Amino acid sequence: MAHTVMLFVMASRNDSAARKIADAGLRPTAARVAILESLEATRDHPTADELAARLGTRGRRIGRATVYQNLDKLAAAGVITSLTSSDGLRRFDATLEPHQHFVCTESGRIYDVHVDPALLKLLKPIDPATGKPMKGAKVGEVRIQFVGAKL
Repeated sequence: MAHTVMLFVMASRNDSAARKIADAGLRPTAARVAILESLEATRDHPTADELAARLGTRGRRIGRATVYQNLDKLAAAGVITSLTSSDGLRRFDATLEPHQHFVCTESGRIYDVHVDPALLKLLKPIDPATGKPMKGAKVGEVRIQFVGAKL
């Protein structure tokens, strides 16, 4: 009975986050739901330590080791993505739809940005040896990363 009540309370807090976690084959624990909610509320790709601090300021004290372990599990299950920034730190992103990034060389932070989809369709891989479009290449996704200082 207690198990059922806990799942009900968790689902009522954020049914969407709990559903995404469960759909990926993971148990939607309170820590995982809180981590995913926090990542979905930002677009600046925090590190595990930054995320743990943010959760703490929101009254959700979750140990650093728990945050690290759950970020790894969520990334492995495809619920979130992880990327390494120019400062060498691993950062996390809950936006799974195709998008581009702006990497700040001053802070190492990574921000979501978008490029006009019509422009992305025009991009073709060029063979460096011939200078012509690569033959037989079927592009499934284009990833662009902007690098500079965010003022």
